[in-house]
Amino acid sequence: MLVDLRQGVMEQVEVQLLLVDDSPEDRESIREVLSSIGSLRILEAEDLEQAIHIHREVAPQLTLLDLNLPGSVGLMTLNVFLEARKNAPVVVMTGMHGDMGLRAVEAGAQDFVRKHGDYSARLKECVEYSLVRSERFDSMYKFCRVVSHDIRGPLSTSLSFLDLIDASPHLREECIPTVGRCIRRVLSYTDNLMKYFVFLNNKPVFSEGSVAAVADSIREDLVRGFEDIEFSIEGDMKGRIFEDGLRLILYNLIQNAMKYKDPVVPLKIIVAIENTGDHLNVKFRDNGLGNAEQHFNKYLRLF
Repeated sequence: MLVDLRQGVMEQVEVQLLLVDDSPEDRESIREVLSSIGSLRILEAEDLEQAIHIHREVAPQLTLLDLNLPGSVGLMTLNVFLEARKNAPVVVMTGMHGDMGLRAVEAGAQDFVRKHGDYSARLKECVEYSLVRSERFDSMYKFCRVVSHDIRGPLSTSLSFLDLIDASPHLREECIPTVGRCIRRVLSYTDNLMKYFVFLNNKPVFSEGSVAAVADSIREDLVRGFEDIEFSIEGDMKGRIFEDGLRLILYNLIQNAMKYKDPVVPLKIIVAIENTGDHLNVKFRDNGLGNAEQHFNKYLRLF
């Protein structure tokens, strides 16, 4: 995990776009127009059946869909595609005049491009904007699933302990601390949800700060009261950090370490910070059950 001391640097991740058009000439010209968009991989389909099959296999970030395909014309094309691939981000292309584009957006498309004259500039702009919208929607959807899952856990635990207190009042003193920890975790999740919303909708703000201080505040919030967890912070270096983004990533990693800890081995968490010159290198280690390496990017890309 790198915290840039100079400015925020976002690693480019390959983006996949599914181009659905029965005309080889149109597909070639569209591919040429979109070639200047960095890290864009274009998949092609000639009809709806092929498009739906590819989308199921690959789940591209955006589909560029011509409304006039073999065996399917107009809004029926969009409706059939969205029925098979619900919530898929789609930009439609149409040579039809009138309000077809507006009707397509009302039916579920993100945007539309009219295929007449030189539409290359409009097409490129539309795809770029739609990819940004699609990425934000995807991130928010994944984040809401994570938050929903993580909030449900401590709330269920709190309710169970409250029921236990109600049935056995003599256990009150033993149960109250656990309920308190659960409530603090829910409050932290809620706070992080708002921070993540700000994170998605604003440019990262870098300011002088301490990575160790951020990690220590999370330790106080999450680990306090758990006697079987050893949490250590190695090193520190003040620099220009994106504190909210760093806090969200560390919070997620620490929380997952606690969630997937070995049931028979006390959990050890180490956050190590070192200065590499241009960056602060933040390393996170734990002795839990672990996750497969191929899933790392999926976890971190959310942030």
